[in-house]
Amino acid sequence: MQNPTYRCRSGYGPVVVATGLCVLLAGCGFHLRGSTPVPDFLQPLALDCDSSVPKTLCLTVQEQLELGGVEVIADVASASSSGPRYQLSLSKFSENQRTSAITSRAVAAEYVLRQTVTVTVRESDRSAVGDRENPPAIILAPAEVAASESYRYDETDVLAKRQEAQLVRDTLQQRVASQILYRLAPLEPPSVLPEQTPSASSDSPAASDSDSETAHGSDANQ
Repeated sequence: MQNPTYRCRSGYGPVVVATGLCVLLAGCGFHLRGSTPVPDFLQPLALDCDSSVPKTLCLTVQEQLELGGVEVIADVASASSSGPRYQLSLSKFSENQRTSAITSRAVAAEYVLRQTVTVTVRESDRSAVGDRENPPAIILAPAEVAASESYRYDETDVLAKRQEAQLVRDTLQQRVASQILYRLAPLEPPSVLPEQTPSASSDSPAASDSDSETAHGSDANQ
């Protein structure tokens, strides 16, 4: 007598496996594509890139934010007075390349490409209009985000290696954009300072009563 064979119904098995895998990854701290670590208080978020930042990097950051469901206002200048309260600023972008390996003929055989950009998050200027006593708060002080990657160079196939270098640049921008988003994850809204209680002065009622009592005491002693 043969042992009975049990089969999963088509469609149910993959769903169970996929669901279990999602739970496992979430428990380990992984984020599925489309999720975002950006805190809710930053949304909507203005994005400002200075002239040093490549448009491709600025667009990559915007795309990753929007992929996570964040409303991004890229045109900060035309934003209304009731626009986003917080602004993500990218500045001081730099890219450098150095030789990491050479051939026996003292020719570069491998390069390391590195990209850096400075990230700042603060209240937008529009949120503090007319409030000189409380200037825009800095949520994330200027911080440098960097990524690097190596690639081999073949002087006999320059065109192919140029294409490879461009691919590395695109990959680095994706990494830099991802790091920027994770820099936003632990941010918290600026705390509100408690109101200070005014100290007692000579004009306060308590001080006046104290002075009166002192005066009466001195008269009695005389």
